[in-house]
Amino acid sequence: MKKIPLILGLVLILALSACSSSTSKPEKEPKKENYTFKVEEATAIITNDKSLVGSDAIETKDGMKVEVVPTSLHYEFKLERNGSSKLFKNTTDKMELKIVPDQELINASKKAVGFNLFNTDDSDLYGSGQGISDFNSEGKGILDFTYILGADVNSEEIPKLPNKDKLNELKENALKGTLIVLKNDQEIARFDLKSINKID
Repeated sequence: MKKIPLILGLVLILALSACSSSTSKPEKEPKKENYTFKVEEATAIITNDKSLVGSDAIETKDGMKVEVVPTSLHYEFKLERNGSSKLFKNTTDKMELKIVPDQELINASKKAVGFNLFNTDDSDLYGSGQGISDFNSEGKGILDFTYILGADVNSEEIPKLPNKDKLNELKENALKGTLIVLKNDQEIARFDLKSINKID
């Protein structure tokens, strides 16, 4: 029986394995969107600016209705597009922002409010909000995220504001984490905030 040369044998084996692997894959894989944008700048402030954090009407323990502007941890992320399309392609698109805190930020959060603020399911009294400004004609966009910290008001509807030292520690560690951007429940971007702002 004539032997097949070694090189030809390897070629045949590779060809056969390629055929068998190709048949196990779906004929058409879902098309993945590739977004090429970066965060130019990340900032975090503690503020009670109504234009940034909004307000709410609550009832005090004395039974009075008052408008309260909560003090909040407010993030702003300035985006730069690099050849990508807009974030929203149609009205059904759903965008979501998440911040995954490093341990230092978790510790600062627990000191300030008693729990990991970035896991909003841990408390019904604390809330968060987000905003997205899609890319303009210059390829610039903005993401912002707000976490309520409390207010100086005597009410069961909103937490009591932490003291100044705890707020300062929270602010100092606020950019020690990772920003994750999701579209329709799929992660499309992830940014290390320490790298953006060159934090040790």
